[in-house]
Parts: sequence; C-alpha cells; structure tokens
Amino acid sequence: MILKIGDVVQVGPCAPKDMPEWECCCTFCASKSTRIGVMIRTEFDTRVGVALFDFGEWPMHAEDFDPAPVHQGFGGKAKVISTS
Repeated sequence: MILKIGDVVQVGPCAPKDMPEWECCCTFCASKSTRIGVMIRTEFDTRVGVALFDFGEWPMHAEDFDPAPVHQGFGGKAKVISTS
C-alpha cells in the first residue's frame, strides 16, 4: 500500500463483530469520530503518514490498510475510500 497526500481514508469499527455491546476507549471511539480522514503528509517512502480526522491528526502505516485475517473478526482496519 502506498499512502498519498489527499487520499480520503476510513478506519473500521473496533468492536468484534460477535460483541456488539463491547465498549472501546480508543481515540476514535472516545471522541465519537466519524473515522474518516484525509492524508496530510507522508514519510519514509510513503509507507508512513499522518491523516487528519475530526479529532485531530493520527499516524497511519501501510500495514493499517492490510486486510485482517478472516478468522480474526475484528474491525479497526483502514481503507482508502477516495484517491487524490
């Protein structure tokens, strides 16, 4: 995954799919974020960058966009929803 400035990204929900009542205290959940942000800068060969979300800046890594193993069942993975 190559991160590009201007890409719109979305971070998935944290709760495991089989635990809908589970409460998380991560920055995204605690701030009731929309989980949608824009890449504002990249570093280290575009594998690391910073996205601006509704609560502020958040570091992103290319690995954040890798698909989660099917057996894991957790959200929290990021995806690019619009490219620059």
